[in-house]
Parts: sequence; structure tokens; C-alpha cells
Amino acid sequence: MRFKLTMAFITLIFVMSALISCGPEPSSPLTTAPPDALPPSSSETDENGHIRVPEAPGTDRKKSTLSGESVIDYSNVSQGYVMLKNNGSQRKLKGYIKTPDGMFYQYDFDADDKFIVCPLQSGNGTYIIKIMEQTIGDLYRSISKVEVNVTLDDDMLPFLYPNSKVNFTSSSECVVKAEELTRGLMTDLEKIEAIYDFVTENILYDYKKAKEVQSGYISDPDITLEDGKGICTDFSVLLAAMLRSQNIPTQLVEGDVASIDDRHAWNMVYTKETGYVAAKIAFDGTWKILDSTRGTILGENVDTYIGDGSSYEEDGCF
Repeated sequence: MRFKLTMAFITLIFVMSALISCGPEPSSPLTTAPPDALPPSSSETDENGHIRVPEAPGTDRKKSTLSGESVIDYSNVSQGYVMLKNNGSQRKLKGYIKTPDGMFYQYDFDADDKFIVCPLQSGNGTYIIKIMEQTIGDLYRSISKVEVNVTLDDDMLPFLYPNSKVNFTSSSECVVKAEELTRGLMTDLEKIEAIYDFVTENILYDYKKAKEVQSGYISDPDITLEDGKGICTDFSVLLAAMLRSQNIPTQLVEGDVASIDDRHAWNMVYTKETGYVAAKIAFDGTWKILDSTRGTILGENVDTYIGDGSSYEEDGCF
């Protein structure tokens, strides 16, 4: 399905996205299990100026040796993220973040001395950040904690950097493909069109995987690209990685859709340009929904399925 672009007037905001049946409910609705963290870098962007690279310079850092060596690096909270790691704990670990709006996010990680990147997705305000260690069963104790007052340099920054849920680097195949697809295009809307069309026309929905996927599943956008198929999480992570690599703010959203029994994932994307973007959805200065998983399956009928977006209920974004 091709986007229908119409240039208009005013500031535009828009969205993209995905979802279908995404497997079982996680034990905690906002629990994630990040892959290996992105390596620190000496600059905020890569040599091409496209990819924002998370850093852990240690300028502001909370360290604990209560169990292993735990580090919470909050040097770059103004950029919209913190970095966590532990080296040496013999137990299961979780990063725990309470946001200014009262949301709770949990991130599983290993005691392997590698940083994980956690977004500060709720904007300005006070965040409570902890590294938790399992004691018995579902019980955890805090082994490192810091309370940070965050003022973002830009509200969009948490949705431009790679993180533990949307993990990519300048050498990722999905980033290379995004660069190829957008070469020569002048506007964000044109880039969104090209990337959305590529995903919906080349990635198939994997019904078998949807039935078998386990709680805590983390998607690798390069594997989705290579396999040419995936579930809603795979669609939305791939889109987020490709669009962020083009400096287009993109949320990975998790939640529920009234017409679907299982949990889902989709995207919200922001652009300052004006116009219409596919599925007859007008963007008028607010974040809107465009469901690329359903776009793949339903084609031109996806606009009827999405409607006014009221059936989509978010409970977390990354």
C-alpha cells in the first residue's frame, strides 16, 4: 500500500505502526528483557551524523558494590536516557524506573559488565532509578538507587536514540536499508512513506511465531529484515529503528487493541511537515496511529480498522 501525501499548512504530527496478536501477556505489563547494550561512544552521533549513540561517560554516576559492581550512569538525562550495568552479581537483575507520571518500567539484564540503555520517555520531572537483585522467587531488593530531576534538551530525544527495546547501530542492516530507501528524498514525509511501504510490502505476518512467542520477547530488527516476516513487535521495532536512524522521532508503543485478544505493539511518529499520510489519516498537531502490521494484512482497508484510534490503549512506550 502506498502512502497518499498531500501537502497542506500548519505543523504536522503523525504516526506509524503495527500490531496483531503478539503472544502471551507478560508477567508485568511493562517488563522488558533488553539485549546487549550499545557501546558507549565519544560523540552523540556517529560519523555520518545520523545515528545518535548513547554514552556512559561517568560525569554523573551512582556506584554500588552491595552485590557485584552496579552502576547507574545518568550523565545524559538531558538527552533522554540513562545507562545501567552490573558486573558480578550471581542473581537475576532488573533495572527499575518510576517516571514523573507514575508509570513503572522494568528492564531485565545480565551481570556481564555491559550497559543497557533505558529511555526517559515521560518527559521532564523526577525519575527514580534502581538496580534490583532477585532474592527469592518474585522478590527483589534494591542494590543501587538514584533520584534524578530531568530537564530534556528536546522532548523528542527519548524517541531518537537507540535503546534496549529498539536496538540498532550505524552498521545495522536495517539502518543501511533505511539509508538506501531514503537516498535523495527531501522531506520526512517522503522518508516515512518509503520506509512504511517497504515494510508493509516486504515483511509478512508470522502467524506461527505469534502462537509460540514467549513472555519477555525482544525483537532484533535485523533478523526481521533478514527473515522477511515477524509479529507486531517485530514490525514496530523495525519501523522505529529505521525511522530513528533517519532522525525521525518514533515511539515503540505497547498496549491493547479492543478487537485483538493479545497484547500488541505499534508506533507513533512525529514530523513537523504538513499533509496526509496513508489510510486517510490527517495529522493536525497530535500523535496519531498508523498500524503497519494491519496495513500489511488489510491494505487499503486499514483506515477502516484504525478508525479514530480510540480502540488502541497504550500502557507503555519506548
